[in-house]
Amino acid sequence: MTIENNQRIRLLLAYDEFYDKVRNWIFDLMQSQEENWENLYIEHFDPNKRNIWQQNRRNGKTFKNLIELIDLSYFIRNNKELFPQFDRKTLNKFPTWLIELQELRNSVSHYQDDLSEDEFIRVFSNMKVFAKAIGEEMLYENINNIQNGKSHKVKNENPEVYLPVSKGKYLPLQNFFDKEMRKQIKLTIREIEDILNDKLPPSAFKHQPWWGNDKSMKTHPQKRTWVSNSYKVVDKNLDFENHSGNIVFEKVS
Repeated sequence: MTIENNQRIRLLLAYDEFYDKVRNWIFDLMQSQEENWENLYIEHFDPNKRNIWQQNRRNGKTFKNLIELIDLSYFIRNNKELFPQFDRKTLNKFPTWLIELQELRNSVSHYQDDLSEDEFIRVFSNMKVFAKAIGEEMLYENINNIQNGKSHKVKNENPEVYLPVSKGKYLPLQNFFDKEMRKQIKLTIREIEDILNDKLPPSAFKHQPWWGNDKSMKTHPQKRTWVSNSYKVVDKNLDFENHSGNIVFEKVS
């Protein structure tokens, strides 16, 4: 018996939530213990795929957003020593689950094959087991609710959306932070202006809130460049007379 269209939609919804949380999980985990793990991640890529990856990075795509489940499966399979928190039996299943999820997602989204009820249940089961294994209890509950046609939860009922800058003067600064993975970044005024290829306005020196981390996202595009990438200003030293100084940004955990 094949699944109905509403089940297909629920499967895609669950997959998108799962995919987003797993990318965040692996990125945060590796950032905390393996400083240069991007090289490890793309190590198995063939030359053409590696060139595409590097071109995407140069074009401003973030490492996190380029992570695919199939590539992640190879990374886990080839670097099991980086995951001591998992027992070997569970760790050996991770790559198989991820590859199957990616393939089924592609098949379902493009209506290539009919999915049976058993496959539908197995996919959801694998997502839930994986979510529990990585300690994502809310993800587990949300996937379970989606499977059963119930509404799913969010951590904040009124989340603040920090949209990145997509055009204008501060786009180069947005591109800079999109590519950054360091825990702390210290930039001089000169370095920031070199990134922008433009001078900062007088308000950047005269008004302390210009460098704030508040929620005035519509009227302060410069703030969106760092806040949308989970950075906040933690220190600043500005000299208006000499048009100099430095700013310290820190990654919010």
